[in-house]
Amino acid sequence: MLFDRINDPEQTKNLYNNPGYRKVKNDLARRIIRHNIKVNSPAASWLKEKLIDG
Repeated sequence: MLFDRINDPEQTKNLYNNPGYRKVKNDLARRIIRHNIKVNSPAASWLKEKLIDG
């Protein structure tokens, strides 16, 4: 799920599939992957496959 907490403080509209938020979604995915790599998480490769490649 992805919400615009400024314009939708009640978080009623999920923007995850909105094409206008693709760049934001990709940036967040990369940050999650980098963090998981940094902490040596076994989920890092799965996350890369699902969030970036998939």
